[in-house]
Amino acid sequence: MDCKYHDNKQALWHCEECDIPFCMDCVEVEAQMSAPRCVLCRRYLASYGVSQHVEPFWNRLNTFYQYPLQKPAKSFLLFYAIASLVIGFLIDIIPIGFVGLILRLALMAMLVSYVFSVLSKTAKGDFIAPTYDQTVTYDSDGMTVKVIGLFILLFLGGVAITGKFSYTGLYLYLLFVAFIIPAVLVTLGMSKHLSSSINPLNILETIAGIGFPYLILFGLVTVITYSLSWATFFINYWLPDPVVFLMSQTATGFFYIMMFHILGYVVYQYHAELGYGVDIEVLATNENADLTVEQRAMAHADIYIQEGRYQDAKDKLLEAGQNLKFQEAAYHKLVKLNLVKQDMAGTIKAAKLYFDNPELKSHAYNAFSLYQQIRRLEPRFRPMNANARAILIEQVRHKNQAEEVAWLAQDLEEKFAQDPNLPQALLAQAKYFAEIEHEDTKAATILKQLIENHPQGAHRFEAEQLLKACQAMMA
Repeated sequence: MDCKYHDNKQALWHCEECDIPFCMDCVEVEAQMSAPRCVLCRRYLASYGVSQHVEPFWNRLNTFYQYPLQKPAKSFLLFYAIASLVIGFLIDIIPIGFVGLILRLALMAMLVSYVFSVLSKTAKGDFIAPTYDQTVTYDSDGMTVKVIGLFILLFLGGVAITGKFSYTGLYLYLLFVAFIIPAVLVTLGMSKHLSSSINPLNILETIAGIGFPYLILFGLVTVITYSLSWATFFINYWLPDPVVFLMSQTATGFFYIMMFHILGYVVYQYHAELGYGVDIEVLATNENADLTVEQRAMAHADIYIQEGRYQDAKDKLLEAGQNLKFQEAAYHKLVKLNLVKQDMAGTIKAAKLYFDNPELKSHAYNAFSLYQQIRRLEPRFRPMNANARAILIEQVRHKNQAEEVAWLAQDLEEKFAQDPNLPQALLAQAKYFAEIEHEDTKAATILKQLIENHPQGAHRFEAEQLLKACQAMMA
């Protein structure tokens, strides 16, 4: 379903009171909101779900591998590699199996706490890798013990299947486990309950919530797992024993950080379908990274105009105009709105804001068109700054518009004697007489006065060249 006010954007929210679908641009978002508000009635909106709005995870494959290269992740990997080196050395010199097991579990706990922190952080829309300090707080729920418990349960399930159905049953069981493991890890990471992660109903709900793309997720996890296996194989084959443990553990850390980031992003993409909350402000920030307060105000103004709430629309346009990037569009629309309402005072006030824009030259065509519309309502109107006058005169390219030039140039030197843009306005007037009217005498007179009264400035060279051309035509 499309947004009512923006046909090219998908609706993400629905106001039950107004019965209106909204896109993200249209909604009212404030910090600490549990959901955005309707800009018309101020009631909270219901979500349509955002899985089609968030960039699909399969379109971000080229970015996932970069996640472990972020500074916090690299710092963790360095710390993890040093710990692996030390533990590998201790395992070699302490020939006691129980001690080796404890050391390996300690290393595992370090990685488990970090990767589940990655999953949780990404699922909430925060794509900055966590520091290791943040994982200490996260692992207060004992994720390491729960992961060990999960693998013990899966192992016991495999033993039971093998005892009853032999190795054929075991192969099918392993294939089944490989297929459900992404859903199991997602459920464990988000609920933090071992019982929830192995609940068949929860697993089915996760797979169904993601839908067909779950097959893509399963494929990605499988590829990462086999890539890690091959990397470990080559490390064991080519490298000497003292560095095998270090390199294999570092590779494991890298691949698992990437995999859990993918799992977290899938939760972020399908959070509405999976029933996990994502802070609305984070969602708005991630999906509208370039959407400023002013740009949202522009979208809200469109809503108010279509709903006939013109004063609210004017307020929003004035708000949007505070940002130079949106100033031309906001004030242009404000002038047009006042013109439609035949509000002369409002039109003149808005026109002053519009023609005072320092970037007006880049919108010269629109500025001249708007100026003509304003004059149809108020024939006495003309901008009260030399820059706007110069820009408008430059847009006059026909002889039948000579009156416009005369009107715009009528009081230039009297009103704008101290305006630094006065020379440009006079030069524009001279160019009109020389190039459009072919009245070289008038043009030369203006140019001589311009050079005499304003001898310094960027205009001088062009004025002198044009004066020479006019004098040559007069000879």
